[in-house]
Amino acid sequence: MFLGDRREMYEAAIGQMGPLIVDDPTRDLWNLRVVHDLGLAGDDFEEFYEVLQRFEPTENKVPRRFIPSELSRDAYYVACATGYFARRFPWLRRRYVRKLSVPELRLKELDRRLYS
Repeated sequence: MFLGDRREMYEAAIGQMGPLIVDDPTRDLWNLRVVHDLGLAGDDFEEFYEVLQRFEPTENKVPRRFIPSELSRDAYYVACATGYFARRFPWLRRRYVRKLSVPELRLKELDRRLYS
């Protein structure tokens, strides 16, 4: 299956995760960052992975260095970046996202790691 064929799968999986805040809604789906843009960390990422597994099962996993645990400082910043005030004030969201120390993992890279 080619990357473009899985676009709908990722859109549906993201839709099942609830309303997500993205600074630029016109941004290409494949360039969205899992933690930095979508705010998926810890258990939220595990739920996202399970949704992807229902669409197309895989045995591959994502290295933990890309996904902060629920109790990490980065998970706290993700929670702040997706909270009430950050939704109302985009500058505040960007401030918390800049503090994240986990490496960026774009959906394109996630797909490559899981399905190739």
